[in-house]
Amino acid sequence: MIKRIEEIDKALKNDMPESALALTLTLPDICGQIEAPNEKKVGKRYKDWISKNVALDKFDVYFDGLVTSANSGVDPKLPKMDAEAIYRLRCHFLHSGDADIHDDSTVSNMDHFVLKKIGCGEYEDANGRLIVGGFTIYIERDEDGKETKHYEIDIKYLCDIIVDAARRFYEQIPDKHVFLDHAIEIVD
Repeated sequence: MIKRIEEIDKALKNDMPESALALTLTLPDICGQIEAPNEKKVGKRYKDWISKNVALDKFDVYFDGLVTSANSGVDPKLPKMDAEAIYRLRCHFLHSGDADIHDDSTVSNMDHFVLKKIGCGEYEDANGRLIVGGFTIYIERDEDGKETKHYEIDIKYLCDIIVDAARRFYEQIPDKHVFLDHAIEIVD
């Protein structure tokens, strides 16, 4: 487990975001199997582990004054990353090589999802988009009033949050041998 986390860190430092993301999205699978070995439904086990261990509030913006002013005082029900969205990202990215989670009917809180590098901090940009700690969320309205909910997230930010949860989980498990069943041996 620690070796996998170290490889994620190396991939991020060496500008290999897809490699980092792929390894990161496997961590909840591994941890979920250790936490709930009798749960046979992979999706349930994965989402349960995410919900219990990942700081999902770091992907969300609470409705506040800045959001209100950015959206004309109307609660826009902004899109957010949750356990379902992360699981869909895992499925799409690892099985199809894409991140089209917004096209999945189970992820109804966003219309457009983008993985990118966007700086950190919290501010409103020139277009009224709220920038918060590694992700951008905004609602675009066309001339007919149709809304498109956008969620854009920095890959490093996403990886860091999931890796931190996996690292904490690893540290909580007294018998580290359980992680050996989820490691591969690479020989020279």
